[in-house]
Amino acid sequence: MKVLKFWTTKGKRYRLIHACCLGMAVLAGAGGIFGDRIQKNRKVVYHFAEDAKAGSYVMPKTAGKEMMETIEQSSFRIQINASPELVNGRCNLMIGNPKENIENVQISLTLDDTGAVFYHSETLMPGQRKAYVLMDAGLNPGDYPVTAVFHVLDPESGAAVGEIETGVVLTVSY
Repeated sequence: MKVLKFWTTKGKRYRLIHACCLGMAVLAGAGGIFGDRIQKNRKVVYHFAEDAKAGSYVMPKTAGKEMMETIEQSSFRIQINASPELVNGRCNLMIGNPKENIENVQISLTLDDTGAVFYHSETLMPGQRKAYVLMDAGLNPGDYPVTAVFHVLDPESGAAVGEIETGVVLTVSY
């Protein structure tokens, strides 16, 4: 008598796999159909405050375009390498005054441990930058926490009108 492949162990496994796949396909299709009907019959309820009035929301006068212009005028972007390396008096500080700014800037570096200022840049106008700077920090090789202070200058008088501070880690190597 000839044994059919359908009833062998291998055949039973394949039949079981096919039955499971077919069952999952039927369930997925039914879920899609019935799930769609449930969503169509569901009413969405929005909760409003009792004192809400009909009509659209009215934006305050300071919002929108006027507010964005105010924010843009009062913001100042800075540019500096967060982990500069000082090698033989040359440092890849990568300082800059992005062209979006309207004020000039000067940058100074101060050691966090001692408070000693060891670098002060020349004035950078909007759009100017200095990738490498020369400095004599008088420091031994190692890593030093440093505060970079961006002195924002008044366009007319050149006096400092504000400061922005950021921390960097200066690596000194010779």
